[in-house]
Amino acid sequence: MTQAMKPFATAIVLACLTWMSNVSAACTQAFKPVCGYWPHTPKTQTFVNECQMREFGAKIRHEGSCKDQPTQAPAAAAPAKK
Repeated sequence: MTQAMKPFATAIVLACLTWMSNVSAACTQAFKPVCGYWPHTPKTQTFVNECQMREFGAKIRHEGSCKDQPTQAPAAAAPAKK
């Protein structure tokens, strides 16, 4: 790295660190669990809150823990006999 590039590289590193610290500081630790998933996989994970889920790049499946609701619809019940 040339001497002329050092200030530019330092500025880029500082900008990245500032951005990363602001992203993390934006979310609270409020406990309002959500079930999230990653679009490229069926895997789900419970996150502390929606903000933190989005920070990890996941999408929301439903509010509450992933164990609170089934990820597949239950089988249809048989019709009642008369």
